[in-house]
Amino acid sequence: MFDIKLLIDDEDRDATGGATFVRRDPVTGADSTRAAAATVADARAAADAAAAAFPAWAALGPGERR
Repeated sequence: MFDIKLLIDDEDRDATGGATFVRRDPVTGADSTRAAAATVADARAAADAAAAAFPAWAALGPGERR
């Protein structure tokens, strides 16, 4: 099974509290991925990290942003 973490501030993280959800293959019913189930605190951390990174990103030219 493939585990997917949150990517916040260029760092892979588990969800606060460790909650996850599982996606199942609709044909076989087998578990295919397990992903971190973000909380409000995780969403706030992601938004704060994005806001902090934005000035440097905005100063880049279009070619560098890719």
